[in-house]
Amino acid sequence: MIILVISCGRNKKDEQPVEASSLPADFEVFYEKFHQDTAYQIAHILFPLEGQQAKKEDGSTPDPNFKWQKKDWLMHKPYDDMGGTFSRSFLSFNDIVTEDIADGTGQFTMTRRFTKMEGEWYLIYYKEMGRK
Repeated sequence: MIILVISCGRNKKDEQPVEASSLPADFEVFYEKFHQDTAYQIAHILFPLEGQQAKKEDGSTPDPNFKWQKKDWLMHKPYDDMGGTFSRSFLSFNDIVTEDIADGTGQFTMTRRFTKMEGEWYLIYYKEMGRK
């Protein structure tokens, strides 16, 4: 029983999101510039970008084949926890950094994935903030 508890604890620990301070140093530099420089942001997104639109207010499901297009892109701003009502976590695995943002209830979420290619970081996936 003790071995089972220890091994379960290890698996959970391995799956915990990493702290922003343990992300690759070059990712942190990229992330800051990505949110400050609009031209840099557009140049570091792989369009057409994979992802999902938020569910529509009428409850209908968004197009499963949707891709974000450069001409329709709304610039992403730096993270704001809105006075503590939102939280953010990162998971870094095999040169892919996943960022998840959620409200306090966990009902509204957003996900972005970044990867490093040819020495540069790029946004490769974006799930728009919306209901789960």
